[in-house]
Amino acid sequence: MIEAYLKAYYEAYGNYTGLLVNVVLAIPNREYYEPEVSSFQYQEMRQELNLLRQKRYSSAYLNDRAVALKFKNQTRAYLQALDDLALEKKQELLLSLFSYEESVQEYFLRITIDRHRMIRRLLSELREFLKVSGLGRLQLDRGGSV
Repeated sequence: MIEAYLKAYYEAYGNYTGLLVNVVLAIPNREYYEPEVSSFQYQEMRQELNLLRQKRYSSAYLNDRAVALKFKNQTRAYLQALDDLALEKKQELLLSLFSYEESVQEYFLRITIDRHRMIRRLLSELREFLKVSGLGRLQLDRGGSV
């Protein structure tokens, strides 16, 4: 089914650029955290968050808004740092994929779509696109061809 989808996509668009972007962005961010998340900087941030969480939920500071606000802000900062790391790595991956020939791009797409089980989502997006563009009368059969 994936091969048929990729073939139909390539025939419709002439390249895999848009699909590569969609697929890479759909990969969960956690796939991009290593090895940086194990670095001293991130370990230190996690340790500080753990200490703040213990302080936040201890009986002495239970109603302390300053501690709650600091915990909330540092949690946001940590999560934002992880998101920034993942986005940077996704951009690097896309730039490297764009430099490869289409057979390598197709191989990456096939493996990634299968590994992350994206084919149903991609097919539903295609069906939605066909409805919106007035091509809803076209049928997508179960075999995956367009």
